[in-house]
Formats: sequence, structure tokens, C-alpha cells
Amino acid sequence: MKTNTHKAIVFDFMRTLYDPETRALLPYAFDVLEYCSTSYDCYLVSYDEGDRDTLVKDLGIDIFFKKIFFLKRKTKKTFGKIIGNSYTVVYVIGDRVESEIQIGNRLGYTTIWLQKGKFQGRYPIHKNEHPDYCIQSLEPLLKIL
Repeated sequence: MKTNTHKAIVFDFMRTLYDPETRALLPYAFDVLEYCSTSYDCYLVSYDEGDRDTLVKDLGIDIFFKKIFFLKRKTKKTFGKIIGNSYTVVYVIGDRVESEIQIGNRLGYTTIWLQKGKFQGRYPIHKNEHPDYCIQSLEPLLKIL
């Protein structure tokens, strides 16, 4: 995996890359991660529930991430610690506007809302919940990035 110290992507795991209902990666997830890891430092964040660490390894996607974080809570502080100050461009990709998108916006990152699955109907209510981009599948990420 090449690293670029100026660009980073924070991926949410559950329902952004992995669909718990089908127990499989979402379509294009592997291709997107493969592509992104050649030009960006990629980070994975997920709640610390169940055996997600084992699942990420079993899916074979752990190799694409500079670091993987399993958190009790996703907060501005934890995202800030994950990324630090060494990047000029940061994307946050997630399925929840009140979580990953809001946090990314509050930190000044570019946000991409995957409006799909369980939380697709939870539209932005607050100003800082509006994403920079809204996609319905992972495929358009290759054009955005």
C-alpha cells in the first residue's frame, strides 16, 4: 500500500463498506478500497461491537488501511486524533448524517454520504449534517475522488 501524507480518507465500516443484512461487502467496496489505498492514507472506523476486527480481517480488507479503529463512540475528538494535522485533504465517507457526516463537517473535511440501507431516510436536520456529496452506491466514489 502506497501512502500519501497529504490526502486521507476515513471510511465508516458498517453499512458503508459492509452490509450486515447480506453479510457481505457492498458492491464495489473492494475495488474502491483497492483504488483509494494507492493514492490516500485510508482509515477505517467502526463501533467496537461484536467481532468486527475479525470480520474486517476475514473479508480481506484490513490490508487497505493505514489504521483501523474500533470505537465506543464516534466523536469530533476521536476523528481529530485519528487524522491529526498532517493532511491537506481529508474525506469522510459514511452512511449516517448525524454521525460520520456531522463529525467530518465539524472538522472541515469533505464529506460523502452513502444514502443507502437502514439510515437512508434520515435526512440532514442540522446545518452541519449536510454532506458535500451524496451517493447511492460506492461506484461514484471513483469519480468524486
